[in-house]
Amino acid sequence: MGLIQFVAPIIQFGIGVWVLHEPMTVERWIGFGLVWLALVVLSADSLIAARGRRLAVSDVAEPV
Repeated sequence: MGLIQFVAPIIQFGIGVWVLHEPMTVERWIGFGLVWLALVVLSADSLIAARGRRLAVSDVAEPV
């Protein structure tokens, strides 16, 4: 499901621009860039959180 959330906007963009020949104004490019910036931030946050959880679990699992 997660991968589809990244691929679907790319497919929609491709269909809109290359198949339906929708114009891409500056405002649309800015919006497109903001959406991808948000996806990068979300992905980075998810990776950092997963790494933190993994480190926390490994610290608990090791005997002192």
